[in-house]
Amino acid sequence: MAGSIAVITLVLWFCLSKPAAAVEEEFTSNRLFLGLGATLVRLDSNFKFTDKEDGSSVFIDAEGTLNLPDSETVPTFYGYYRFADKHGIGWQYFKLKREGTLVDDQVNLGDLTFTGRATLTDRSTFSFLSYNYTLFEKNQAVIFGSLGLYALDLNYEFRAEGELSIQGVPVAASTFTDEESVFAPLPLLGIDALFTLTPKWAFGTKVSLVAGSYQDVSAGILDTRIRARYRLGRHAALLFGISYFDADVTIDGDDTKTEIAYGFDGGFIGLDLGF
Repeated sequence: MAGSIAVITLVLWFCLSKPAAAVEEEFTSNRLFLGLGATLVRLDSNFKFTDKEDGSSVFIDAEGTLNLPDSETVPTFYGYYRFADKHGIGWQYFKLKREGTLVDDQVNLGDLTFTGRATLTDRSTFSFLSYNYTLFEKNQAVIFGSLGLYALDLNYEFRAEGELSIQGVPVAASTFTDEESVFAPLPLLGIDALFTLTPKWAFGTKVSLVAGSYQDVSAGILDTRIRARYRLGRHAALLFGISYFDADVTIDGDDTKTEIAYGFDGGFIGLDLGF
């Protein structure tokens, strides 16, 4: 987080101290932007299930224990519509689609010990819709503030089959399962800065913060992107850079409390189309 703020501060100082330059033509001629991107990410996620009755818990390091891929290409769909000089609407959507299976003689997952087979499936979706207001637009700089809703659509299932023990005590059941399918809209606050360096090149940083609760779900999310943009023409541009995403989610159900941590960072590339 501190690194992102330092980068934003440095870029603001560098760009705003440069001699005046014309704002890119696309900002005055194109109002609608649609984008398709792909992010090659390095993932780090874990799940913790706590039984409220007896206090026992199951902890899963998804990549380390259940062999979920620690790197993956995540497709992202995004867009922006600037319907007035200072007002616009932005959106983004990406989905995780992973499955890992472990077969072993003995596996310790917190208070759960089993001999047999375990599978974790994750089909969670992250998306947002935001209203953007132009805070600053002069010379080569455009800065937007964002306020909107971030939608968490969590879909996962953990299943262990075999000889099971909870806190060292064998249990009669041969299967342990925990699954959730919940949707939670949460408030989003963000800032997006884009600076024109040359008629072809622009540089930008976007930081989005999400924090809040909805019914049984509470979450905190930090989503940061540092990007470069190269104009291919009046209606198209290439986008590439690095991203950082960190989400902590808690689902406080009637019988079970579930704590989920998603984290990834990596490089991305995208294509912007302007109309």
